[in-house]
Amino acid sequence: MREFVTFEEVEVVKRGDRALLCHVEGKDVWIPYVNIALTDEATIRRAGDCGRLVIPRWLALNLGLVDVAA
Repeated sequence: MREFVTFEEVEVVKRGDRALLCHVEGKDVWIPYVNIALTDEATIRRAGDCGRLVIPRWLALNLGLVDVAA
């Protein structure tokens, strides 16, 4: 089972063909749709949304959103 990371107060800045541009932890990053966990916990889906983002831990690490030790 994959590990997931949850981020609060995420703003969706823009919608692209394959990803959402999100403002997360002070950074603007593209999050591919296929990596956004579609669970009841996640509350963002489209441009203008502000809420909770749930993504795989490996992606959060690659985007520099979490530390390896976190």
